[in-house]
Amino acid sequence: MQLTLRALLGRDELRLRLMNGDPDTPLTWVHGIELLDPTPYLSGGELVLATGQRLPAEHDECRAYVQRLAAHDVGALGFGVGVGHDTVPDGVARACVEFGLPLLVVPEPTPFVSIVRVGADYVAEAERRALRHTVEFQRRLTRVALRDGAEAVVSAARTFLERPVVVLTADGAAVGEGPVSDKLLHLQAAGRLPRGRRVLSADDVEVHPLIGQAHEHGWLATASTPPLGPSERFALQHVVSCLSLLMETPQRLTQLRDDLGRALLHQLEEGRDSPEELTHFGLSPDTAVALVAYPTATARPDVWRAQAERASAEANAIFRIDGDELVAVAPKPITVPESHLGHAGLGGDAAGALERARFAARAARRRGVPVVDGEAALDVVLAQPAIERAVDAWAGPVLQRLSDDGSESLRVTVTAFLRHGGSFDATARELKVHRHTVSSRVRRAQEAMGLDLADPDVRALLWLALAR
Repeated sequence: MQLTLRALLGRDELRLRLMNGDPDTPLTWVHGIELLDPTPYLSGGELVLATGQRLPAEHDECRAYVQRLAAHDVGALGFGVGVGHDTVPDGVARACVEFGLPLLVVPEPTPFVSIVRVGADYVAEAERRALRHTVEFQRRLTRVALRDGAEAVVSAARTFLERPVVVLTADGAAVGEGPVSDKLLHLQAAGRLPRGRRVLSADDVEVHPLIGQAHEHGWLATASTPPLGPSERFALQHVVSCLSLLMETPQRLTQLRDDLGRALLHQLEEGRDSPEELTHFGLSPDTAVALVAYPTATARPDVWRAQAERASAEANAIFRIDGDELVAVAPKPITVPESHLGHAGLGGDAAGALERARFAARAARRRGVPVVDGEAALDVVLAQPAIERAVDAWAGPVLQRLSDDGSESLRVTVTAFLRHGGSFDATARELKVHRHTVSSRVRRAQEAMGLDLADPDVRALLWLALAR
């Protein structure tokens, strides 16, 4: 709810008229003052209200008056007529056009105090909205800090402040890039990073120390132009506090959290604990996901384990690694390099979700793909060992008879035929052959396998075998 000239013009009871200028000009305040040089009492952006009673009639004096206002970045001039002047003096009107200062005409029946009151209401409401927005940001930021860690806090701050935000840790690691990052590294190289509680403003950046109990854990830098408003500065202080607390967390507490997380995972897998226990780790039972990953055949075990631990920790997951299996519950699906990974939404059934994620990971490994969604029923079903053995026992001899025919085109045709629900036309379009060719191949395949593909049970079992 920004105070603008348009907002004031829209109030019919004020009866204002715009002589020149942009109606969307933003205003910081409304101030009535009759001094010939009111600029010592103005901070910029105001709508200045005046009747011109002390304004000389000379054109040059009128021009000088308007020039002083424009040079001081006044938002607009509201000239009251009917008191000192029946109309806006020509010198004032011309000068406002010359210096680009918007000009309002205030008729005699409208008291200046009414305009001030309307302007004050707009400013107060804008401040209330900004405060609510900032308080909500603080709440979100606290959740982000607990759930996703320092990098997510920096990202949230960048979005809220609408400017670059960069963090440099004491060991030299940087979060963020661009000109602000370059300037921060330059200040570090020059030995100019602030210490203690001091904030440094230099080179168009503002640098805040991220302070622990004994020393600085790092520094946060953001662009210092345009200047931060009160609500943005309040939010920035909360960002600094959150990052300072995250960096202060002792390694022992991190290790303890990981140990508790591993214990909780075992309990969840066995169905002995409620997913609500996850809230103690900053995870929502409704939105968290279960994850299971296995290394690819080409991954080095030691490198894969380190990558899996790093990816899980950065995602603020609770996890454990047993041999070549990573099991985790995370706020959202993560990427684990050189892995076959399966994931499933947790919902209210943690044990079931972890089982689906494990079957999905096995399906990903069997198919040689990076990720399989555990909610995809077919992959989950086929990854279950008992079902896999049953399908193999039935399908093995059948597919062997199809292979003995010696034509790979038969298997390709049968697979496409089943995929299209037994449609000869759709199969022909996919394979780019004539419909009669498809019919001939299907007939030969049925003879080779000794099966009737018109039977839905046969088609279902054969599809399970061929879809793996």
